[in-house]
Amino acid sequence: MPTATQVLHDRTQVRHTELEHVSIARDLMSPQLTVSRYIEILGVWSSAWGALERRIWDSPLALEVSALLPPRRAHLAQDDLLFWQAQGYRATISTAEANSLIGALRPAQIPGLLGICYVARGASLGSKVISQHLKQVLPLSDVQGASFFADQAEKSLTWPQWSQCLGTQLAEPEALAQAVVWADATFVALRDAFARAPSDWVAA
Repeated sequence: MPTATQVLHDRTQVRHTELEHVSIARDLMSPQLTVSRYIEILGVWSSAWGALERRIWDSPLALEVSALLPPRRAHLAQDDLLFWQAQGYRATISTAEANSLIGALRPAQIPGLLGICYVARGASLGSKVISQHLKQVLPLSDVQGASFFADQAEKSLTWPQWSQCLGTQLAEPEALAQAVVWADATFVALRDAFARAPSDWVAA
């Protein structure tokens, strides 16, 4: 019998693939990635992830499933952007689009919130792959301009532990189905935020 995370993966795979094909996602993993383009993409990630993190942690349901909330890391993106600003880059990042799209994710029940958390937790795992790519194609370090995507020390449950805990919360078919709906909606919101979010970072 498939686990809750397997069901969520299989039923949202199409949306996940759509997200991976948005231009900033493709460019981020391109071997031709430049520092300037990386900073543009980081600006979009910062606004989208900040909105998603607030939606999760500010939920009135959050305390009831605190062990399953993704670690906070939006502040790391801001730190990275400040580092690049000090290196001579400037930016005006509009968060209106991300706040509008992701801010609409307001589940009324715990399974819905856990569907959103599934996407965020998975993205944290995926950032390890991104971090390795950035180290290969750009002159970056974990503490200078790329801490947001860097592999963070585990301060929460491991992925297997997290998956097991999630399965307990989503043991009933109705709860799992609700989580799938909200996970799908989260992928769509992130896809649209990545596709539409304005970014005008340029070298100073």
